[in-house]
Amino acid sequence: MSKELLQKLANQSGNQGPLKSWLENNQGEPRIAWYPSAGSDLRDLLNLHPGFRSLYPPQNNEPEPEAPNFFIHSDIGGCAIFDQEMVFHDDRTCIRVVERENLTPLNLPVHAEVYDNTDQELHRLLFLLLEVRCNRLGTFQCPLLFAVEENAAFCADLLANHAHITHLVQVRYGYVPDPVWIRYQLRRLGVEVLITDESGFRAYSKQVGTVPNNIPQLNIFKDLNNPDIDQNAWRMIRTLPLETWYGYGPVSWYTGASLALVPLPSF
Repeated sequence: MSKELLQKLANQSGNQGPLKSWLENNQGEPRIAWYPSAGSDLRDLLNLHPGFRSLYPPQNNEPEPEAPNFFIHSDIGGCAIFDQEMVFHDDRTCIRVVERENLTPLNLPVHAEVYDNTDQELHRLLFLLLEVRCNRLGTFQCPLLFAVEENAAFCADLLANHAHITHLVQVRYGYVPDPVWIRYQLRRLGVEVLITDESGFRAYSKQVGTVPNNIPQLNIFKDLNNPDIDQNAWRMIRTLPLETWYGYGPVSWYTGASLALVPLPSF
């Protein structure tokens, strides 16, 4: 159903744009990595690349699901970097925009209980085909959909459209320091791999077996208000040192409940 959602977004523009072309050239359901509150961080394009696992193999030869081939970022800001061709450059990595498409914005609701900074420019939807040149991974292209929307509203929209998210990145969730609401959506989204930093450890290990009634995201969005509380069993397969993800870390990979045997650590 994820491809159906992307086709819906592509068709709204009415043109044969880059997103529609990518979908036509890639058969089957896309494996999507979603990075809420990504801001201008593009490290997931590198760290979720198939070649990355040979540089940092899973511990104890643990099985690891197939890498994603499509990326979604959502945030209330951060997409301004894509208004220029060169979005990142240092002595090891270069990322530039090959194709850019402004899609019809989703215009999702913004609730003050969740986000009250109305000065931010919300409601923009971009599709980008990015070229990545990396001294360790080579040269490759990444399709990226960037939604300038509040994360919980965007998640509710994903669920309403039966989207399947194989990888969830929760590394730098800036506005809400402990985004525990996401934890209750992992199985519903179909998440196979969770990539998270220490704040994510705390969020995903809290309130096992119960759903508190004071989480505004669950109370506001009806599509989020069917939480799955059996999310305490995940298997850690990889941990990166601090500096490997722009100082956010340590960052660890967990495989989803279908493969998991061990609960997340308690805090």
